[in-house]
Amino acid sequence: AVYDAGAPDNVSLVVASVPSPRSSMFVRDDHAHLKALELFRGLDGIQLAAVAPFLTERRFAAGTCIAAEGDDGSECLVLTRGVAEITSGGAYLNTIHAGNAVGELALTGSWTRSATITAAEDVHAYVLTREAYEELGRVRPRIGLAIANVLARTAAEQLRRVTVRMNLVVRAASGEFDDLT
Repeated sequence: AVYDAGAPDNVSLVVASVPSPRSSMFVRDDHAHLKALELFRGLDGIQLAAVAPFLTERRFAAGTCIAAEGDDGSECLVLTRGVAEITSGGAYLNTIHAGNAVGELALTGSWTRSATITAAEDVHAYVLTREAYEELGRVRPRIGLAIANVLARTAAEQLRRVTVRMNLVVRAASGEFDDLT
């Protein structure tokens, strides 16, 4: 078609991917901080730059509900600053500090939130939705696999903790600890 249009010689095409100003700013400002986060720990600088366009920045004021128990869980929040508390049925479960993520399993499939997450102080977070993670995995499969490995380790650690707790409950229910008082 190029020759038909009158081109006198061979034609070359160069395709370049230019990061958006937002992702460039993101990498410059938060690269080192994100590298320290467990979810992205295995990624190098180039890979972190590739992840940036898939993340959405969010801020939550102290006392704000970040996610409510019973809601559809379709996103993972990676806290970069601040502290959040996790409760279920009104009972305190855990405190999450900057450097950690909540809702990681939402990246693997459709989940209903089992707990409420509330900002205990002002929180800055990056959000990775399930849809964005799936797209990231399609366009950068090695990055998707690296994050999937972290998710698998996280799920395994959570299962281990639940198993230990259940073992204690079963032992207590069977009266094993009655002799210790």
